[in-house]
Amino acid sequence: MHLKLTLLLLGLTWGSAWAADAIDQYYFSLSLEELLAVEVSGASFSIETPAYTPASVTVFSAKEIQQLGLRHLHELSNLVPGFQSKRQSENGLHSVSARGRQIGSSTRSVKIIINGQVITTGYIGSSMGSISNVPLDNVSKIEFIRGPGSVVFGSGALLGIINIETYSDENFAQLGFGNHNYASSVVNYSHEDVQFSAIFRGDLGEDYSLKDIDSGHRIDAKDPYSESYFYLVKRNDKTLFSLHHNRLSNRGYYSIERVDNDINGLDKQYTVASLRHTSQVNANFDLTSSVYANIRRLTFAARLSAPGALVGLSNPNSAAPIETNSTIESQQYGVKIVADWLFIDGHLSVGGEYQYTEPVSSLMHSNFNLQQLSLQEFPVDYYDNDPVATPLLHEEDNHSLAWFAELQQQVSPRLNTIYSMRFDYSKNIEEGEVLPRLALIYELTEHHYLKALFSQAFRAPDAIELNAINNNTLIGNPDLSSETITSSEFVWFSQYANFYFNMAYFFNQIDNAIEQTSVQGTRVFKNQSSESNDGLEFEYRHQFNSSMSVRASYSRMLNMLGSSFRVSDTTGSITFSGRYQRWQVNLTSMYLSDSEMLMNDNNDRLRLPSYWHHNTAINYQHNEELHSQLLVNNVQDRQYFTPTVSSILDEGLPARGREVIYRLKFRF
Repeated sequence: MHLKLTLLLLGLTWGSAWAADAIDQYYFSLSLEELLAVEVSGASFSIETPAYTPASVTVFSAKEIQQLGLRHLHELSNLVPGFQSKRQSENGLHSVSARGRQIGSSTRSVKIIINGQVITTGYIGSSMGSISNVPLDNVSKIEFIRGPGSVVFGSGALLGIINIETYSDENFAQLGFGNHNYASSVVNYSHEDVQFSAIFRGDLGEDYSLKDIDSGHRIDAKDPYSESYFYLVKRNDKTLFSLHHNRLSNRGYYSIERVDNDINGLDKQYTVASLRHTSQVNANFDLTSSVYANIRRLTFAARLSAPGALVGLSNPNSAAPIETNSTIESQQYGVKIVADWLFIDGHLSVGGEYQYTEPVSSLMHSNFNLQQLSLQEFPVDYYDNDPVATPLLHEEDNHSLAWFAELQQQVSPRLNTIYSMRFDYSKNIEEGEVLPRLALIYELTEHHYLKALFSQAFRAPDAIELNAINNNTLIGNPDLSSETITSSEFVWFSQYANFYFNMAYFFNQIDNAIEQTSVQGTRVFKNQSSESNDGLEFEYRHQFNSSMSVRASYSRMLNMLGSSFRVSDTTGSITFSGRYQRWQVNLTSMYLSDSEMLMNDNNDRLRLPSYWHHNTAINYQHNEELHSQLLVNNVQDRQYFTPTVSSILDEGLPARGREVIYRLKFRF
């Protein structure tokens, strides 16, 4: 496979018989000065350049993402200080955590925004749990915003926001193939005020030897997957309509930390539609109204026990393992109104948001009566091949209401202030949260800025945390309260025409943290007492000339949360980029320090070693329309492991080995 990819690339290169100085430079002309002038839209109600954004932020442009060759959002996040991504043992997918916090399988502290709309559902208050593998093929810009963002986006934006825009005006078709029988196709079409994208990809999986926790033996397994994405965007100066649908399916590997090639499977679908319209009353005042709908459907199958687990405890008596097949559906609808006033030395935004969440529909089919099992009512009914449906969640709807205001004021020629306030109320827990934020941004010189930031954020418990029932794996807690975070941050930001750096120190205190604890092998949710962490972040980029650049990131947790031992306390990355005529090469290395995982209910831990992960992307521009890329992921083919969620497994999760992918892109 590697030889075929190389020969094809060389053949296409040889066939491009025209002068190098005729290159369009579409893919390779990337100015750092232009990137620093890009406006950040996800950190506040106003739009600012990175220097005046009330947060530490990393921005990736479409051209830069194209050059790096990374395919998914979770891969890109490891290049950002404060963010890290690791594989999860509940479904083999990846989550993205921020600033040293990871609870359970899905990160509930980072919110993803796509084309201005929050990705979330009532079932699980996690953007990553709703849309796991965000593609990078059609994005125009991605903002990684570090720190609390609930003042702008409400519940769940505790420690980070990932703001994605797919307004790509590039018309192209792309094909890709690689090892593991990987195949992909992408079409992006833009005409006047309409953009459409369709993305398909998947492979037949890598070969693994995974431990069966029930028998202690090792089982040959794969992790095949397929995914599809559709985007439709229609916009003009005043109106934006966005429709986004994604579907992800995978089989094998670990599901709820057990491996079974015949049973395990996941099918996840997510659809979001939003309509936003801005009415300009006069030159200094406008009103923006938006409506949206989020629809999520999840189907998963898994084996929950070893064969014979209920021998002598079932009726009729059976030695079959406990097997489940579950379907969960959730829907959310909302409306949001924001009024903006612009005056000589400032900007004022005032608005409100209402959201209704329908009761989550959940049915779990099992060959045993799981309700009796969860209540320890023996003997448990055995249904053989005629399973009976059991609710997985207690059905409860929710209404949430929010009011917010933000004042940005230029106090002096060098001092800019941002005052923000938000009030959120959730009916299902009958609680309200008042969230302040204060940002002071001082321009030391033309190139150096100091930021002092204080903010609070919260996350209301979701349906699975409150209402999970009828199973012996995960139980909800209806008495949960919202978890809150208070954060202080100090930032030194410096930018020149050819380089910039960002240094930050942050301190977080988390109150009433919602965490999972294990009780006799069953995970339950509880509010914990206050705990805190703090850390340092550094980001640097230098464009030496038009052909060579380097970017680096580093983050270090000075004090870790006791519940977040699964994350690495130190991360870093470095990327070297070089261009010569029609060639452009990126060499990227990412580092994650050691981490821990539970080995048993006594909280004994296994330490997993640190690792480096190396990628390379070789780009070649044949002519104005045709572009090739050879991507090698995990160049060393090194096996490394990430922590499991619970204590059932006594070894880490193996990541994929070397992946070699060739992609050919045609612009039209």
